[in-house]
Amino acid sequence: IYIYILVCIGIDIELINKFPKTNNFWEEEFYISNFTKQEIGYCIKQNNPIQSFAGLFCAKEAIFKAGYSKENLNFIDIDIRHNDFGKPFFEEYSLSISHTDETAVAVAIAI
Repeated sequence: IYIYILVCIGIDIELINKFPKTNNFWEEEFYISNFTKQEIGYCIKQNNPIQSFAGLFCAKEAIFKAGYSKENLNFIDIDIRHNDFGKPFFEEYSLSISHTDETAVAVAIAI
C-alpha cells in the first residue's frame, strides 16, 4: 500500500537593510501597504522592529511560494498572528521565522 502526501513548501530570505527605516511605521507607505495593523502593532513592540517586519515579509513570501494563490491577493491580505508563545501562524500553514542582524528567513508548509 502506497500513501502519497502532497507537501507544499515555500521559503524566502531577505536582507534586513533593504527594509525602509522610519520613525513611524504607521505612516511609512511600505509598511502600511504590506502589513496589517495587527502585524505593525506586533512588530513595533519587538526589540528590533525592522527584523520582525523582515521576518513577517519572508513568511508572507514563503506562503505564496507554498501555493497560496487566492485571486488578486496582496501581502496586506495575509495576516500573520502569533500564539501566546510567540509562534507565528496563518490559516492552513505551519510557519517558521528566523533572523540574524543581516538576514531574515521563513519557511511555510501547507498543512
